[in-house]
This record gives sequence, C-alpha cells and structure tokens, in this order.
Amino acid sequence: MSMKLTPLRFFEKVKKIIADNLTNYLVAGNNISLSTATDGKVSITSAGGGGAANLWFPPDTAHAEDDEFASSLDSDWAVHNQDDNAVGTFDTTTAIDFYGTFNSGDALRVSANSAYRPSWLQVQVPARSKYYLITKAYTFPTNVLIWTRLKFTQEDNANQSNNDGTIGLAITANNSGVPDVNNVLELYMNEPDADSIKATVWRRQGGTWAQVGGSTDSVASEGQAIEYAAIHKVDSTYHLWVGTESNWVYLSSTTLSFTPARIGFVFQNVNVAPTLVSGADFIRFVETDKFVL
Repeated sequence: MSMKLTPLRFFEKVKKIIADNLTNYLVAGNNISLSTATDGKVSITSAGGGGAANLWFPPDTAHAEDDEFASSLDSDWAVHNQDDNAVGTFDTTTAIDFYGTFNSGDALRVSANSAYRPSWLQVQVPARSKYYLITKAYTFPTNVLIWTRLKFTQEDNANQSNNDGTIGLAITANNSGVPDVNNVLELYMNEPDADSIKATVWRRQGGTWAQVGGSTDSVASEGQAIEYAAIHKVDSTYHLWVGTESNWVYLSSTTLSFTPARIGFVFQNVNVAPTLVSGADFIRFVETDKFVL
C-alpha cells in the first residue's frame, strides 16, 4: 500500500536524509565542528568563519611560532623605536582613535582580537615620523617561509604624505635582546610617498640604507589590493613577495651581511589628524624551500 505525503512532510523527510548523510561524510576537525541538536538538526561551524580555500584560513597544523592574534597580545612581542633606537611599550587601555590627536611618546596603541576585528592585531603608532618595530626573538632555520596578512588606512591622494601609514614585515639582527636598528630587512606592503601607495623593500646593513629591487605600481587613488607579504629564506637568500588571494608579485631577493634574530612588523605615521590605523591578521611560518602560497 502506498502512502501519499503532503509537501511539508516530504520536505521534512528530505531534510532528515540530508542531515543524516552530512554526519556520515563530514568529519569534525580541520577547524570544523559538528553538533546535533535534540530535534535532529546538524550545525556546522568553522573557527575561521569558513573559507578553508582562502589563504587567511588558519592552517590544519600550526607552527609553534604562528600567531593568529586570536586572544590578548602574547608577551613575546616588544616595541622598539627604530629611529631613536629606544625601547617602547604597548598601550592596551587607550582606545584607538582614527579621528583623535596622537603624536607623542613611544607607547603604541594596540588592540588584539577586538569585538569588531576578531583575530586581528590593530595598531596605531604616534604620528611622529618615526619607524616603530613590533618584533619577537626567532631562531631562523635553513629554510623558512614567513608570511603575514596586513591592513592599513590611508588618506585620499590629495592629502597623502610621505611614509604616512607605512606597514610591513621586518627582520632584524639582535642587540642585547632588542632589535639592532642598524641591521634590518623591511618588506613594506605599504610604503607611501606624497602621491603614491606601493609595496617595496629596503635593507639596512651596518647602518647604510639601500633599496632592494623595484616596487609595485602606485595605487594612491584606488586603494591597495595587496594584503599579504612574505619573506622566504632559502639557505642564505631572502626572497621578497607581496600578494593577493590569487596573485603574487615577486619583488626581489637579497643576501644579508648580518644574522637575523628577530621577526615582526614595522609601522610609521606622519599626519596627526587623522592618525592612521594599521593591523596584522596573523604571522605564520612554514619551514620549506618551496614557495607554497
């Protein structure tokens, strides 16, 4: 004897079949968790908000040095005023304020994993026309790919100032537990001039600055599409990359006369009002001699 189903009953049965089969084929893990409610509904959640195919998605297996900035700022990180060769501090209590005046001291305003920017480290450095480093000690292996996702704010082309809103990935030598400011390699995802927004690389060895390779084209009016920066150490050569989800630009490569011992970020602000805000989504490490991104 056949039984006729109402349309509503039919769709309820289809939903149950789909839910039953999802639990058979989906496996929790890899940043995915499954839960079944008392009514039989299956919930699928992802630690990264979905999008495992995207570069920003957290890896299945993290490197010990990875930092996703998914909680309060780790104590390994430290501030240094590169221009004055002076130790700085983190200010985690004063709110970051794009519209306010902030142009004194060496205390960087930071906010990690905020409600509006979860899993991001937001940084506002004082508008003093000085470079600031946020670094931690790191022992470089023979081969390692170090990469990050960055963001920044900028003014329109008419109000853009030289070096205002600079942000990049930096490695330095060590000087008694702080960065050796005379020996650095800095890959800027944003190194602005008065009328340009671009990515470029600069190196300082023995106190002497020199540009490494070329730059990307200026996008002062369009905004910067590039959001990733990578330094790839292969033996004694350092390869410099910037990129998007789909495209990477190979800027150059270099060797260094110093031994790198610290890794992190470099920032600068120039204009007081507004005082620009930058940030890092993560920093990750892959010990490989292949560019896997």
